[in-house]
Amino acid sequence: MEHVSLNVAGSEERVPKVVYGGVPYLLLAVSTALATLIPTTEPRPPLAGTLALVALAAVWLLWPIVVWPSWPERRVEILIFYVGLLLIILTLIAHSPGFTLFGALGYAYALSLLPPRLIIWGVAATGLVSAVAQHAWSQSAQFSPWTLTVNIAVPLLFVGWYVGRQSERRNEMIADLASANARLEAALEENAGLHVQLVAQAREAGVVDERQRIAREIHDTIAQGLVSIVAQLQAAESAQDRPEEWRRHVRSAMALAREGLTDARRAVRAIRPEELDGDALPQALAQVTERWSERTGVRAEHVVVGDPVPLGAAVEVALLRTAQEALSNVAKHAEAGRVKVTLSYIGDTVTLDVRDDGRGFDPSAPRPSGADGGYGLLGIRQRLAAVRGTLEVDATPGGGTSVSAIVPAAAPDAEEAHA
Repeated sequence: MEHVSLNVAGSEERVPKVVYGGVPYLLLAVSTALATLIPTTEPRPPLAGTLALVALAAVWLLWPIVVWPSWPERRVEILIFYVGLLLIILTLIAHSPGFTLFGALGYAYALSLLPPRLIIWGVAATGLVSAVAQHAWSQSAQFSPWTLTVNIAVPLLFVGWYVGRQSERRNEMIADLASANARLEAALEENAGLHVQLVAQAREAGVVDERQRIAREIHDTIAQGLVSIVAQLQAAESAQDRPEEWRRHVRSAMALAREGLTDARRAVRAIRPEELDGDALPQALAQVTERWSERTGVRAEHVVVGDPVPLGAAVEVALLRTAQEALSNVAKHAEAGRVKVTLSYIGDTVTLDVRDDGRGFDPSAPRPSGADGGYGLLGIRQRLAAVRGTLEVDATPGGGTSVSAIVPAAAPDAEEAHA
């Protein structure tokens, strides 16, 4: 059903179009029946004249319906319509008192159409028109000030009450709005405080994450490189009487130093490991395994199972660092003769296994505090956790050790910043 917004004593009301356009015609029809059918002692006006006035009123009432729905915004047209309506009411009631019912439309239109400051004047004008028209209908009747007062005062009292009630409602709405604004301001202040706390916490968390990242990079690159350099220099010292072997160990130490310097610069700048520059993970792991085997003299084999799929940078870095840490532990502790590095692409997961045939260890026994305080595996677990991966270590005394990293093939991009 179509509606229109009408200004009623300063408030916005939704009035159905059928009421706005249908009720006036109903009142006009009932008033016409009263004027033409109810017996009266006064001379009845000619029927043709009555019907002509009714037709004029019916046509005049079409105005707001024809210009619908922009009618409520047409202030000048509304005033013209209302003044014309009062003249028609005056003429009809003067023609026959049966149209007094139709005259009540003056009050209704005053409340629904006129601006708030003109409502009281519209009601007063309607009451005045009704009193004058009733007096004009009966020429023999004496004009009574009391009748005029009643016709004007009663509607004005109603309008005064109505406008007062609307004013109270408006004041209540203003008070509610002020209260809501106060609550909103308090909530905004509280949110501002929370925002400051969240920013501070996020900054602190970022600092902690960056420290952990640098610590992992230092352990996985610089620390391991230094250990390898020390091992090569110790071997060179033991081979002083064998010049060729001595030179080989010194060259290895120098190469390791250069690699360590490059890794240190990349760690500070959060750049991907050099092994992954231009190479996919399988080739990078093969390169790391081959270099490790050349330095340690331990036979190492690299195997790829399944069809390689593209991985996120964070996943590749985490798996590469896992392999480097596992191989470093083999060199330091396992006394192994053979190592196998297996990279498996199975479904939506990627698995890296580093197995050796060394002396193994008892996982339940207390671990001796090493140079890194056990930080190596802890750092690897943190890396894998950042890409939703897990680390499993399986070992038996005399039966070798197996280190397995399992990660999803699709890692969250947001975690790449921690790589």
